[in-house]
Formats: sequence, C-alpha cells, structure tokens
Amino acid sequence: MQAVRKIFYVLVIILATRSIALASDVRGTIGVILKSGDIKYGAKVDVYLTTKELSVLAMGSESSYNNPYDYKKALLDSLLTVFKQVQGEINTADYVKQLTKTDLSGKFSFKDVSPGKYFIVVTFPTTIAMHKVFWQLPVVVENKDIDVELSNDNMALPPYYER
Repeated sequence: MQAVRKIFYVLVIILATRSIALASDVRGTIGVILKSGDIKYGAKVDVYLTTKELSVLAMGSESSYNNPYDYKKALLDSLLTVFKQVQGEINTADYVKQLTKTDLSGKFSFKDVSPGKYFIVVTFPTTIAMHKVFWQLPVVVENKDIDVELSNDNMALPPYYER
C-alpha cells in the first residue's frame, strides 16, 4: 500500500511539473504606423487572448469605393459589427482565456498560456493616435514563449482615421 501511494505521488508531481513546463508566455507590442512613418504605441489598451476566430468581412481598397465617404462608412460599419461580435462572445466561458492592458509603451504579456491555437484581439473602440483599430492575430502556443508585434501590417481591418 505504501509503495502504491509513493508511485501515485510521484505521478502527480511528474504531471504537475510537465503541465507547468508546457505553459508559455505570449508577449507583444501594439503600435500604429502613421503616414509619416512614425510609430505610435497603444498605451493602456485592452488586449484579449481568445480561443475563437470572429468572422470579419473583407474590405476592398479605398479606391474600390465610389468616394472616400463610402469607404469610411463601410469601414466603420465593419468595426461596429466586429465590436458587437466581441461583446456577444466576451462573457462566454470558452472565448476569453486572458485579458490584459498594455503599458505606456504598448507592451503586453499573457502568462502561463497552455498549448493551443489562440487569437490576440484588440477591438473597436480602441483608438491609437486618432486611428480606430482592430486586430485578430492568430498564434499557436507550443512549448516556448512567443513574441508578436501588432501593427498596420497584420490588422484584421484597415485603421479608421478620425479627422
């Protein structure tokens, strides 16, 4: 009986150690590249680590619309649609795994993330340097830490510039 108990405790320790070893950190920076080439980092921005991809309607280029107003309206409508989707999912148990805020230099971190496929989500009404932004960046967490950069290059929708 004593030997069985010892084996059990050894197995529990091995499993606990293994699950801790598999947890990884996901770190990143959020910033908008302005037309001038300058980068403005998102300070105090809510960043979600989620398990589900939201559907996002593809946007054509600005030149594919009749006029700039139609493009901006379509873009704002898309941002609002995504915002409503996030609000509908945010309180479900299986959508948000972690929530954090960026620091003043746009850096964020999710600690002890289990292996799997996730999405880093920053959504409307987040505004950086007068640009409404939306990211839904897929990440696959394995047995190592991940560093990501959220910028104009990987936004789910183009930034909406408020004038």
